[in-house]
Amino acid sequence: MKKILILLALLTVNLTAQDDVQRVLDAVSKAKPTPHETSISRVEYDKKIHEIGKSLVNSIHHYPSVRDFVLEATGSLYSQFTLSPIDDDLFHGLMGADVYVVRSPRGAPIGILKIYSHDFRQFAEEVWAFSHINKLRCVTLRPPELYGAGATTIDGHKVLMTFQEYAPGESLDTMIRTYLDTHKGFRKLCQAYFLMGKALAELHQSKVGVNAPVHPIIEDTAQHYFTSGINHLKNNPTYNVETKKLSEKFQGLWSKIQKTPQKHRYTHFDVHGGNYKVNLVDLQVWILDLEPAGYSIASNGEPIGVSALDYVQTIEYLKSYKIQGLEKKDYKSIRNAFKRGYQTKMEKPSRHERDFYELVDALIYLDFYHSRVDSFSEKNRKLLKAIVDDRVNRIMK
Repeated sequence: MKKILILLALLTVNLTAQDDVQRVLDAVSKAKPTPHETSISRVEYDKKIHEIGKSLVNSIHHYPSVRDFVLEATGSLYSQFTLSPIDDDLFHGLMGADVYVVRSPRGAPIGILKIYSHDFRQFAEEVWAFSHINKLRCVTLRPPELYGAGATTIDGHKVLMTFQEYAPGESLDTMIRTYLDTHKGFRKLCQAYFLMGKALAELHQSKVGVNAPVHPIIEDTAQHYFTSGINHLKNNPTYNVETKKLSEKFQGLWSKIQKTPQKHRYTHFDVHGGNYKVNLVDLQVWILDLEPAGYSIASNGEPIGVSALDYVQTIEYLKSYKIQGLEKKDYKSIRNAFKRGYQTKMEKPSRHERDFYELVDALIYLDFYHSRVDSFSEKNRKLLKAIVDDRVNRIMK
């Protein structure tokens, strides 16, 4: 009965919050590219969305405190609640938002609170992605509901907030770490990755756009990380990479990509084990951290993303567990379970697509590590360094 009351309260608030959500959507749509853009700068685009986010701080409802926002988002069902920070992810705290589980007095999760204290672009993109991905008709894939958005002031600084549905189940990260620690639950892990494959394919099949070359915002993103990666490699000679050879490989693969148009699709752009939770009871996979998916959704809601990058990111992140002790035979079994799930609905990307986006994703990790190295704990710094070193070595083979 209590669960029903919680759901009714949240749904009621969702209706009353539509004005603010719509205000965000109207503002963001003005800066979003169309499916037919011929040129766009990812850096300039990000600046525009950030400025829109800054303007939203003053135009959407301002709450006296975080507590008042949560009270309204939960329909004041609980006058008392606790906030538990989510801090067990390798990338926690590095992407512009603080994330908390909101819990009832008895410890039951009520929802997820995200506070965007400086990266207002992320707030705007996440609301945009929520509004479109939640309209999709999927069976296995399950995006959380967005129950509220608002602003408040913390320590004299204005911040933006969202309140989201809590996703039950275990993250893929947690499932793999448990297996590495206990050597139990391997069959369950393979089942989870089979479902992950189905869920990702559902996202890619849910809304299919035109058959066209890579959209300029994706092209410019790839070029941005290529340029940044070359600079990092030149500044860090310990990698011992021939940058000329890497440039030739990048340009050669990009030439093949340009010659083979693909259908534009909704994509996540941030596939890793902490962003997916699997509920093996109802056979659903929850997709979390929707902000990066906003890049794959044009001004009119049409898809402009590249599905091959999501596919590659899934497998490459799984490979990183080999560095943490996952045996090769177990890796192959889990990877094959994912592939089987994906290919129930989608064909896997072509060889040259996989090669190109493996290269791009490695450069993304390289940039991520060197631009934020001081933000990691010593333990995570060493782990990410080992992952980046492995990725760089493999793309040069």
